[in-house]
Amino acid sequence: MYLGFPTDKLNMKKNLEHQLKLFWVWAGITPEEYALGELPEHAGQTEWEYDYPNWENLSLSIDEEAQQIKTGEQLDYHCFLEVVAIDYLSEEILHNFEQGLDEAIFLELIKQGLRCIQPYTRVQIVQMISRRNGFNPEHLYEQVIAEDGDTRVKVAALDALSELNRGKVEDMAITLYNTGDLKGRLAYYSVLKEIGYPKLEVLKWELETLAFAKIDSLEQEDRFDALWALHSLKSQNYLKARAKLENDPSEKIKSFIRYDHHSKFY
Repeated sequence: MYLGFPTDKLNMKKNLEHQLKLFWVWAGITPEEYALGELPEHAGQTEWEYDYPNWENLSLSIDEEAQQIKTGEQLDYHCFLEVVAIDYLSEEILHNFEQGLDEAIFLELIKQGLRCIQPYTRVQIVQMISRRNGFNPEHLYEQVIAEDGDTRVKVAALDALSELNRGKVEDMAITLYNTGDLKGRLAYYSVLKEIGYPKLEVLKWELETLAFAKIDSLEQEDRFDALWALHSLKSQNYLKARAKLENDPSEKIKSFIRYDHHSKFY
């Protein structure tokens, strides 16, 4: 199996594409499935990406690609941005890349990054924008909040915007909270909690009521989201909900409960 690293610049792109293909074969899922939150059969709860046995080869390939992007020799950032998503837990790839990045490349990275299908990439791009000195991103955050379809990306933009305009964030977060599902409402509740929203207890009561009602749902994801919401809110109903789901057929729920029994959360 070829794992070498070409010195010919024309072949560097193909090398990164090759290394990515090897990663997705190992993972047993496609980039599109990853973007939708699918997990490999062999995945643990977290950090499964770093179990990839050829991670060093992928890392070397991305270093070569990054240098080509920085010099303007590589105009398509697709593969680079895909690896940024895979590296979302450490965020080292993007952090290292953005150092000393010139304005034109920075703006192109934002443009391509916010169009990337990977939510973990878009989250990191939003966070990168907030670290850039001398750049006014308020309108960009508002655009992301209005147009991005992923709650995690919206939350990242709301968090970043809260450093610039808390009043605007409060209005936006309340609107999103009122129109979201349970998982979305919990995410926007966290934003409102962070900025000190004065009616937070009312929202917490609403969330607890909604979550506890979904514990008996026929849908596995609804039951898991409900249990997670009550856990996150440190609700008095959490232990009661957990007891109701002790013998749930869902492996995802059973795994969470096993983990929680060993935690000191309560």
